[in-house]
Amino acid sequence: MPEKLIKLLSNLKENEALERVRELLGSGQDPMVILDSCKSAMAEVGNRFEKGQYFIPELIFAGEILKQISEIVKPGLTKSDDESVKIGKVVMGTVEGDIHDIG
Repeated sequence: MPEKLIKLLSNLKENEALERVRELLGSGQDPMVILDSCKSAMAEVGNRFEKGQYFIPELIFAGEILKQISEIVKPGLTKSDDESVKIGKVVMGTVEGDIHDIG
């Protein structure tokens, strides 16, 4: 269940979270459901930061775990029945050197 992934990621359990993602994908879980769970977990990380329970290093570490999860689920997101259809482009960025590159 995604709740376990939310708990693992928000508690910064890197190896366990990555393994859980692999288990969910192996059982046929939709990659978007996994990413939605990660969104919830990152919101919890943000809440803990606001409460003074987590600090900048924990935010960065959570972002690094999320980056690894994104790489694991990416192949499942790129599958398409008609890959020749392009809707448009998305451009994202961050200010160089800014600590807000965790997402």
